[in-house]
Amino acid sequence: MMRAGAKAALALIWISALPLSASCMAEVDRQAAQCSQYLTTAGQQGQSCHWAFALKSPEAATLADAIWSTVTECSAGKKLGPDLGVNHPDSYALRQWQTEHGTYLVSVKDKGGLGQTLTFLRFEPTP
Repeated sequence: MMRAGAKAALALIWISALPLSASCMAEVDRQAAQCSQYLTTAGQQGQSCHWAFALKSPEAATLADAIWSTVTECSAGKKLGPDLGVNHPDSYALRQWQTEHGTYLVSVKDKGGLGQTLTFLRFEPTP
């Protein structure tokens, strides 16, 4: 789990291929972030990172807010409508930013069974 007092700036950007300007790049705490690539429903190569915190830790929301601010300030786009939610017993909050290159998804998920709150940053390229 991420240590208390960890800097939110460590969140962006984990993969240099993401279409954000160089001024928006920041170092990544690779020991805290779990990153991977995945196949989107449109058959594209998506990218995802998540950071683990103690359950209900306010740092998870602080990190998500910092990620959201960076994404929206550093890439022209528009906010997508509210998420439809998930069939999930724990809390889940999602924000989406659509750009010409793809969609950034910033979410916070409480996982009571794991005793963790996870902050996610995903990027799904435009097909």
